[in-house]
This record gives sequence, C-alpha cells and structure tokens, in this order.
Amino acid sequence: MNLDEDGRLPLSNKEYASLQMVIASLDSLDQETGRLEQRAKLAGNHTWRDLKMLTAVAAKVFRNLMETIPKRKCRLIQDEIRRTEIIVNVRPPHGLPQAKGVQYTAVPVESLEWLIDYVLQWECLTCQKEGREQKKCPFRQRLETMYTFDIADIRKNECPFMTLERFTR
Repeated sequence: MNLDEDGRLPLSNKEYASLQMVIASLDSLDQETGRLEQRAKLAGNHTWRDLKMLTAVAAKVFRNLMETIPKRKCRLIQDEIRRTEIIVNVRPPHGLPQAKGVQYTAVPVESLEWLIDYVLQWECLTCQKEGREQKKCPFRQRLETMYTFDIADIRKNECPFMTLERFTR
C-alpha cells in the first residue's frame, strides 16, 4: 500500500468516480427520506426505522471513507460537493428516437392533456388516414408515447385520436 505521511491512501480516478456515486446516493437519501416517512410507516415491519438507520449508516460510511483520503484531496472533494448539483436525466419513452442530446422533461398531466386535446381538435379531428397510413402517422406515434390512457385496448382499425369522445373526462 502507498500510504502518505498521515496514513491515508491516494485516490484513483475510478475510486473517485465511485465515491461521487456514494456522495450522490447519500445526498438523495438525505433529501428523500422525509418524503417517504408516511409510506415507510404504512409498510410496517420497522421500515421507517430501517430507512432512518440506512441514512445514518450511509453517512457514517461516507465519513469513514473520507478519512482514508489524503487531506488535500479531501478538502478539494468537500469544495466540489458544495458546488455540485445533481441532475437526473429521464430516459426517453419507448418509441421516440433515441437521439443523443435530446432532452425530456416532466410536466403536469393536466397541462399535457389540455395541450394534446387542443392540438387534436386542429390536427386529428378531420384526419382521413386509414390502416397502415394511420399507424405510420408521426403525430400519432408521438401522442401514443405521451398520452396517459392505454391505447392498446382501442379497436385496431380506428385511430384513437380521430374522435374527441375519448378526451372528455
């Protein structure tokens, strides 16, 4: 082992990447534990206690790992943690192009439904496509990936977006 004068082991790039994942996990766990309190208590079997214990043990493991890193590098990591923002990228829905650099976002369901209904009034209400032409319609393909009801239960010979009856709730 290559220990420094303080008895600490230098950090490799792969270890640093792994440590960043531990930091992100610990941060997420700290932030989200409170939101899950009611559900964890409902689950019974000491789930809430276990969740709090998991958070405490994870923090202890992180502190212990940080004590093995050279002091200078440890200070740099702590500075980086203060400046770091964790971003989660949602994978694209099935059926949409898997293009690199394409961004996806979450929106309120009510807003999405209103927007879809509005666009359907202009685009799909007068549609005359049939059969394969319907299935290949790029507008329909995109709507199927976004809309909240199950489209598989609709008759196969009719595009579900051609009538507005389905959209009145």
